[in-house]
Amino acid sequence: MDYPDITGTGLDRAARDNFAGIDDIIPDLLHLLPRCDENVTIRMAIAEAAQQFCRDTDVFKVKSNRIDAVADQLTYDITTNYPAEIKTVPQVKVYTGDDSDSAATLAQTLTGANFEIEDWLEEVTLVLPVAISIPTDEVAVLVADLVLIPTLDEMWGSYASAFPQPFLRRWRAAFAAGALASLAAMNGKPWHNPSLAQEKFMQYHSLKEEAIAKNMMGMKSGGLSCRNPEPWI
Repeated sequence: MDYPDITGTGLDRAARDNFAGIDDIIPDLLHLLPRCDENVTIRMAIAEAAQQFCRDTDVFKVKSNRIDAVADQLTYDITTNYPAEIKTVPQVKVYTGDDSDSAATLAQTLTGANFEIEDWLEEVTLVLPVAISIPTDEVAVLVADLVLIPTLDEMWGSYASAFPQPFLRRWRAAFAAGALASLAAMNGKPWHNPSLAQEKFMQYHSLKEEAIAKNMMGMKSGGLSCRNPEPWI
């Protein structure tokens, strides 16, 4: 039996273009999961699929919050606006310029050879081996590239800021397919459907391989890079 692809079934185009959280994926799953608990089971399955997808692909990439640099300071806390664990920090960029002007100038790019990362529970600290040289008449700002793993508990409900919208739109089919694969494979449930589970597992695996391949190629797409247009922010 052929099952419909996850293409926004039950949602009009405006809704599909404005996904805000994992709740917006639920209508795509309900018609394939008879008598499944929308409020708990489906939400948790989507959240778990999204977390695993990000863990396996390293595709959830964002910029850190602005870090004001001080000439003689070596350690800086790295934060992000998303409820997520910082998995890796591929690089850190140093910008200089007038603090009142949003047009900062890239002065230096630091790679893993130029810094260390200390992970203390929920706090991640950047440690520089040598203090950054900052001209006395300028301001320096650090912006780190981050690879994130979303926090499971904080994806519940329609938590709007769990993912950037371009990222959610790009990879929602993977989250839906992963959730359907795990739910349809549950023995003894009214929605148990082995053929559907297999089909959606293959779809999830295909999307995961696509994400890994694009990530390795360094391609810029809505699902790979959610860059802030202003490096200062």
